[in-house]
Amino acid sequence: MTGFEHEINKCYIIAEIANAAQGVVEANYELIDLASRAGANAVKFQFYRYDFLAAKSYSKYDIYQNTFYTEKERLDFVSYAAGKGLDIWVDVFDRWGLGVVEKCLPQLSGIKIPPTIVLDTSLVNAIASLGLPVAIGVGGYDDEDIDFVLSQFQEKTNSFLMYGFQGFPSKEEDTVLSRIAYLKKKYKLKIGFADHV
Repeated sequence: MTGFEHEINKCYIIAEIANAAQGVVEANYELIDLASRAGANAVKFQFYRYDFLAAKSYSKYDIYQNTFYTEKERLDFVSYAAGKGLDIWVDVFDRWGLGVVEKCLPQLSGIKIPPTIVLDTSLVNAIASLGLPVAIGVGGYDDEDIDFVLSQFQEKTNSFLMYGFQGFPSKEEDTVLSRIAYLKKKYKLKIGFADHV
């Protein structure tokens, strides 16, 4: 059992590594160490390949390319975090990232479906078929879109919604925390909050 399953009725903290290391491999290990020392339950990585994620004409393409980690580097990050006793979650942004996830599946505690791929039916179905708990990113989505995504999950007991305004940095007045209670009442699922303040 993962810590996520053990602490189902408690606050479960996922420290998002994402691109905080700005492409510096060694800094990822430092961030994992900091998350562990701070008492986080888990760390979360983002798995994507820059040329799968964006077109060269996209304004952030160079950033994605310059902060890219190879498959081996990502697998090493996962192994290191597992060695620290942390649960490991991964945002899957594309099919390349899904392929990397499949190579470290036994070490993972869950997958997050980011809002940017929520409507990519084939990728969402592939993620759902992995059999791990799934955090479904719903920041910026209306009920109709959430209904559509949830319809792809036959077994919802391992799914929860991850709410949060997606701007960086988010203004406190844009977070609309009252929506959390609404989503919980409507969907009868656990709700997470992705803080981008």
